[in-house]
Amino acid sequence: RIQHRPSIRETPDIAMVWSKASVPLRTMTSVLGKQMPVISTILSSSVRAQPCLAYASLGIVRKFSTHHPEEFYRRINPQPDLGKASALSLYQSKGITELARAFVSLSICQWRWLVSNAEVLFKVSQSISKKATERILEQTLYGHFCAGQDEHRIQPTMERLNTLGIGSILDYAAELDEATSTSSPSSQAAMEENFERNTEDFKKSIRAVSTMGQRGSCAVHLTAVCSPQILERFSNFLAQWQQLFESRMDDKGQVSEDQAKALLRQLYNQKTADKMSDRLVENGVVDVLSWTSLMEPEDFADLCPSTKVGQPLDVLNAEELDALMAFYRRGHELATEAKAMGTTLFVDAEHVRYQLAIDHLVWVLQRKYNATVSTSYPVVHGTFQCYRTDAFKRVHTDIQRSEKFNYHFGAKIVRGAMMESEREYALANGIQSPIHDTLDDTNDCYNHTVEFLVHHAAAVTTQKKTEVLFATHNKESILRAIDAMNKYGIDRSDGTIAFGQLYGMSDAVTHALAENGYKVSKYLPYGEVEVSMPYLIRRAVENSSLASGATEELSLIRDELRRRIVGF
Repeated sequence: RIQHRPSIRETPDIAMVWSKASVPLRTMTSVLGKQMPVISTILSSSVRAQPCLAYASLGIVRKFSTHHPEEFYRRINPQPDLGKASALSLYQSKGITELARAFVSLSICQWRWLVSNAEVLFKVSQSISKKATERILEQTLYGHFCAGQDEHRIQPTMERLNTLGIGSILDYAAELDEATSTSSPSSQAAMEENFERNTEDFKKSIRAVSTMGQRGSCAVHLTAVCSPQILERFSNFLAQWQQLFESRMDDKGQVSEDQAKALLRQLYNQKTADKMSDRLVENGVVDVLSWTSLMEPEDFADLCPSTKVGQPLDVLNAEELDALMAFYRRGHELATEAKAMGTTLFVDAEHVRYQLAIDHLVWVLQRKYNATVSTSYPVVHGTFQCYRTDAFKRVHTDIQRSEKFNYHFGAKIVRGAMMESEREYALANGIQSPIHDTLDDTNDCYNHTVEFLVHHAAAVTTQKKTEVLFATHNKESILRAIDAMNKYGIDRSDGTIAFGQLYGMSDAVTHALAENGYKVSKYLPYGEVEVSMPYLIRRAVENSSLASGATEELSLIRDELRRRIVGF
């Protein structure tokens, strides 16, 4: 009885329904073939039929998925084969030179003594012959774990991965180690110049990955654009700032307007206090999210806390505030570039003692560049380390923050790469370790966070979008994430959930995910050998447990090399 059958372009509502039905239509034959063969045949031969068919097919899909949700999404999100058979197939497709380099590189990572002393050995080798050192490394560790020397020479690697359905997360291997930084005026000026160069190099990364066609990704280490001492000082201050509020808030995490104004007058002059209270107060109260999120670096320039505050507040001096302002300016420059290029900006996590300062910048950037009124996806993603005992609480709080301030939530979830150094620092300074006591506790935290975030992403009904990258080599965690996607009804093709592994590690896992249609990327470190090797060595030391866990991968590569050389 339909008198007019409009085209998809004529009616936005039909276009929406048709787009929603496109994925179910592609899988309808496999899902309904055995139960309703006639309908399956009609649908499989009518994908480009009149749009009104979309309504009927979508109704069938909804009915089936309502009564059998996990079964329906299990067909849409198949379990990839992450076993030995898939790995052997991949290794058999590689050249013998590539396999030999992988075997040597992964074997070196197994030697704890060599990894622990690698930085000293690298410097000694460079002093003997810089050119010979670089040539050897290019054929071994650097060549295996690094994608290239600059944003131009990594293009072939990105294109090769792209043809395999694997994305690229560019990772310019630059950062400032705390041990090499200094407080002398001349060195400070030199560091600031280096931070500016690194910022420009990160921008080049953003532009380079944007050429891949699909929305690319870039990772940044903020210790490459700010002194670790400044990050630590500001983190300490922010912790005190939050404690100042928490000591006065009620059970709902709020203080009244009068209390907030009284506190601000103890911290600022009358004019500044009134201006800030207008910004912070909402519905007669101030909550902890506003107190910790709405403050900008310039707000701390006029601080003059009185003794009535009742607790210490280590205010930054003028030089430190200038360095902090430059840090925030660079962060805004990177986020602006990422948004202009249509890429995702991953802000990597650092040591716990720096992290609060980094988190604060991420909150400021997300509020501006992830705002639902200005973008359809989260541009800026923070990183959560699940070896931290407060990891789940931080994830939950950040989701609340995104809901309150109306921006898209983007995150990268990792186990963490600095477990040993964090414990050593805590022991040396007589503080409680922020790290879980056992690996099992870390795994439980990671898997719990996976379940929570997948459920949250599926439950979002507003215009806010959630995108999460589960960066892990752990097969159990990957399969748990896929089970959660099936359980809560998230299609692998919509980009909500993605996976990531390091370049040069767990290649079989990455390829298996890509072959089954999951969004998966490789973390691609790059840079000159002299710049990249100190970064890679620090990552190897921090990831020593991960490298030693590559035993199965190493064994399979050894078997494949033996088969080719010996014949069995």
